[in-house]
Amino acid sequence: MPPSDFAKASISDVVEQLTTDEAILLTAGVGFWHTHAVPRLGIPAIKVTDGPNGARGNYFFMSTPAKCLPSATAMAATFDTALIERVSRELLAEEVKLKAASVLLGPTCNIQRNPLGGRSFESYSEDPHLSGMVAAAYCKGLQEGGIGACIKHFVGNDKENDRFGYDSTMTERALREIYLMPFMLAEKYNRVNGTHVSENPYIIGDILRKEWGSNATVMSDWFGVYSIDHAINAGLDLEMPGTNKWRTLNLMNRSIESRKITKRTVKERAAKVLELVQKCAAAAPEVLDGDRVEKTGDRQSGREIMTKVASESIVLLKNEGGILPLKPEEQGLKKIAIIGGNAKATVLSGGGSAALKPSFFVTPYEGIVSALGDVAPDVEVTYSEGARAYMQMPTLENEIVTEDGKPGWTGYFHSHEDNDSMTPLTAVTATRYIDETRVFLRYLAYPESLDSIDTDFEFGLLSAGRAKLFIDDELVIDNWTKQTRGQAFFNCGSTEETGVFKIKAGVKHKVFVEFCNVRAPADEDPVEALMDANGGVRLGGAEVQHPDELMATA
Repeated sequence: MPPSDFAKASISDVVEQLTTDEAILLTAGVGFWHTHAVPRLGIPAIKVTDGPNGARGNYFFMSTPAKCLPSATAMAATFDTALIERVSRELLAEEVKLKAASVLLGPTCNIQRNPLGGRSFESYSEDPHLSGMVAAAYCKGLQEGGIGACIKHFVGNDKENDRFGYDSTMTERALREIYLMPFMLAEKYNRVNGTHVSENPYIIGDILRKEWGSNATVMSDWFGVYSIDHAINAGLDLEMPGTNKWRTLNLMNRSIESRKITKRTVKERAAKVLELVQKCAAAAPEVLDGDRVEKTGDRQSGREIMTKVASESIVLLKNEGGILPLKPEEQGLKKIAIIGGNAKATVLSGGGSAALKPSFFVTPYEGIVSALGDVAPDVEVTYSEGARAYMQMPTLENEIVTEDGKPGWTGYFHSHEDNDSMTPLTAVTATRYIDETRVFLRYLAYPESLDSIDTDFEFGLLSAGRAKLFIDDELVIDNWTKQTRGQAFFNCGSTEETGVFKIKAGVKHKVFVEFCNVRAPADEDPVEALMDANGGVRLGGAEVQHPDELMATA
């Protein structure tokens, strides 16, 4: 029978037939993105995918291209809940289905307490009422499109630094009137008034279940569980991901034997997971019955509604002389200057959950030039970067090419002599075309060429592991011998090291990055740890220009 037939199952009958081990397995994920299947009882696995401003799919690196919406902050700036509901239903829900997923991990509606918050762009507003109204519209649209919404991060998770351990201390009134208002369901890493939310019976049991009457499945955020008995007994239904999970068969059975938890409670948690699976099977059976292959679909579809959301999100603070909107003929415009690096840069979202590979992208510069070309082709458009506006060197996937002319580089995988050796074998075990220079993997990479003007070029290299950059066989950056710990690749990477190389016009320079997934020593941390989970390397770069010269051109 097809997996979606589980929509017709009796949850109580299925729970009655579950063995203790099967019930335990249902309370935690499998891998990074799936729930557990129990084929014996016809229980399918469901897949979740990151949002909130698009459906990325399974992969942080070399992901399947997807539509990228404006950030949550921009969406809230529309103040148009009907529009948000529509874009969720017509665009986001369909994008999730293309990624063979049943649940989108969004919306994010934490409170923007400070503009420096590392993930504030993922949330809607500092206003809890606006956040809640937009989040409700977002969830409604997804559900009308047959996709489950996972509202996050419940609750008080309003900063990224020390996110696993910090304590959000607040009064009962602040908790209820500000931080809880936007939420129906979610759970997160941090503590609220001393207790991690994943094991907080007051937040999950008293408020969510009893006061609000919610019957939703309570899922942890990734690695947001810190116990077995406390989380199970507090009402956390599903631990995610299944990688390095607490809820193993061994530890859960030992907790049952020691009476820290009961079989009955475990089955109650499993039943809530089954309710979610059943809702997904009923709402979008084509996802569970499909080939489970991620797809992009029509890359150009959805442009109209995406443009509408983007345009409605713009807040015009000043318009001296009524210069906007531009009317070239009426205003007698002859020349327009566009200033700022982001006008030409591929800047479409922040990192983490919101990062994805866009199925298409139009820079502000391209958009303005195109629009003017339609109505006033004689208007001259000039551009200046003005000043550098990036923390790390821009990635180079559109600046370097492989030997056959594709943008990006070629990765060569090598084994080492043995598990204790740092010496790679000569034989190549695999070769892969790579179209990104932020590489969330563990391998040796060999980009083929760089062709630009005659100038000094500054490269930037960071790694979760160790790496070296060679240009024409000359060592330009050594992030291998020693490094400084940083926050890249989920706090496993180094800070960026930079080096300058003079490139010549018309010359195809050989760019070679050597990477190993064993971390280099640092002054404050000499341990050379194996990066067996979050290994990666990032290469960026830009032409060297004096700040005064950049500003002068602007």
